[in-house]
Amino acid sequence: MKNPKLKFIILSIFSVLFYSALILISDVEKFSHVWSVIILEYIPIILGLHLFAHVIRVFRQKLFFKKLDISLSFRNNFLLYFSGASLIMTPGGVGELLKSYLLKTNYGHSISKTSSVILAEKYHNILSSVSLILILLLIQSIFEVLILTLILGVIILMAYIAVKKINIFLSLISKLPKKWILTPLIDNSPTFCNSLNSLFHNRVFFTGLLFGISASLLDGLAFFIGFLAFGLDTSFIESATFAMSSLTLGSLSFLPAGIGVTEISLLGFLTNHGVFLATASALILFIRLSTSWYTTIIGIISLKIFLRTKTNIQS
Repeated sequence: MKNPKLKFIILSIFSVLFYSALILISDVEKFSHVWSVIILEYIPIILGLHLFAHVIRVFRQKLFFKKLDISLSFRNNFLLYFSGASLIMTPGGVGELLKSYLLKTNYGHSISKTSSVILAEKYHNILSSVSLILILLLIQSIFEVLILTLILGVIILMAYIAVKKINIFLSLISKLPKKWILTPLIDNSPTFCNSLNSLFHNRVFFTGLLFGISASLLDGLAFFIGFLAFGLDTSFIESATFAMSSLTLGSLSFLPAGIGVTEISLLGFLTNHGVFLATASALILFIRLSTSWYTTIIGIISLKIFLRTKTNIQS
């Protein structure tokens, strides 16, 4: 990656400008008032739920690695997972491929093999969110969320078919630009495709889905408590589906952290359901801080620990 620090600075400046504009549109005084009445006691619970959700995904990552005959201790698997999260705010989250680079330099595993785990994780994150949203919508129908979720479902299905059809997937891989960590992946695309295909076998696939839905359920509960912290009288289904569908849409936009797409879509959901603009803007900023930025901070700390520790593969 060329000039990663510069890209991070540019993203940070853009984020500040974007949220500054959102605050100004919302009315600074009203926005500040919303923050002044937030129920602070809920914040540790929210952060704890999001962290626990990631721990579940750590176990899912270990499952995927085991399928590819890659064995890591829980500690190293935990640090590796969050090390990738340090670059979660890159376009499309492609920075998470840092995990493959670390596995290559520390354990000798090929990037073309291990990168399939990162892609499988991203697929499962979207699949589990959409699956949980659909389950919740069976209980309480929300038309605009349902339409968006069905569209996302079609995209997920098409991706599944592409992975299962090796020739189609090889063709798609060949069209990727040979940049940074993508170069060895493209040069060894048969290894990558075969590894990814093995992660889509029934037992591993559905076990991974179970892990993913469990994690998404915890995230959904955190979003619900976040709504309560801002004094919003919404149901668990509304809060969870609004937040998860917007974040999922943002992740598919391939913009850094989905910035702009996530906020605008969630702002639309909230204001259409009677939430004042200032409250909606404050809540959106809080969700961003408690998800993307919170995870990034943990990731940076984990990466520093991982780089300072000489690790060995453990059974």
